[in-house]
Amino acid sequence: MTIILCACLALAAWAFYAWAEGQGYDRAMVAAGKKEKAQDAANETERQRQIREVDDSQKRHRDEKDLLTKQLNEAKENAKISQIERDRALRAGTQRVSIRAAACVPAVIPTGNTAQSGAAGTQEARAELVGADAVEIFGITDDGDDAIRDLNFCIDRYNGPPQRSSATKPD
Repeated sequence: MTIILCACLALAAWAFYAWAEGQGYDRAMVAAGKKEKAQDAANETERQRQIREVDDSQKRHRDEKDLLTKQLNEAKENAKISQIERDRALRAGTQRVSIRAAACVPAVIPTGNTAQSGAAGTQEARAELVGADAVEIFGITDDGDDAIRDLNFCIDRYNGPPQRSSATKPD
């Protein structure tokens, strides 16, 4: 009977030891699970921060593009208004355009000395353009100016927003 009692006690001790070891393993697993969940939460927080940062950056770029587009459209509209007014004046004859010419009736440019006769002064051969022709010539330059505005817009978009950190640094 003593042997059976000793065997039962040994079996109970072995079972208790195995159970305690199992509990320790479970506790380690729970602790590892908690640590993993905490790491997952930290990773998710960092991922959300990065997403917000990218979204903010994209919004800044969209806002800058919208601002540059608005400025381009305003510049084009102002130029168009100026061109229309100039073209009306050229067609009406209230504004005239002349160019240097190799041979034509010379116009007298007064030298400022009123004592001299009208024929005196610096003479330069000039040819006055007909209003419609002047409008056509200015139309060519207007197209070039518009292309330059578009090119400057593209350059501004390519360069992106100015670096505020270097602009705010004291000298």
